[in-house]
Amino acid sequence: MHFGAMKFPSLFASLLVLCAAGCASSGPMSRVNANRALYDTWPSEIKEAVLSQRAIPGMNPDMVRVALGKPAQVLAGSNPGEEVWVYRHGASEGHGPNLQVGTTLGNMQVGTSAGVMGSEGEDAGEVMFKDGIVVRSNVIP
Repeated sequence: MHFGAMKFPSLFASLLVLCAAGCASSGPMSRVNANRALYDTWPSEIKEAVLSQRAIPGMNPDMVRVALGKPAQVLAGSNPGEEVWVYRHGASEGHGPNLQVGTTLGNMQVGTSAGVMGSEGEDAGEVMFKDGIVVRSNVIP
């Protein structure tokens, strides 16, 4: 198949715009906007952490959901009142489109791809709650 000199760059640019739109719609701002009334009541240090996609000690589950999205897995902790939320790149609602454009020439693949996060299942970290409050987090956005 032959792509005209102007058609391929236009197609590529359109696909990148679609990917960027998908990325933006699933980020922290979309979660903040969906929970605006609640977010507006939080202290400034919590708001900053949410916008930075971090879970910090003192946050409650609503704050963590807005900051990081839905966890890939929720586990009971080893002590009473403990709960661990596991986040994986590509496995939470923050996962956006993975776009690939290209063709095969002989035995060689030619093209480009754009992704949002690491491969699905790759660990991003855990958030530990004690009695509904974050006590530790090692989630990497």
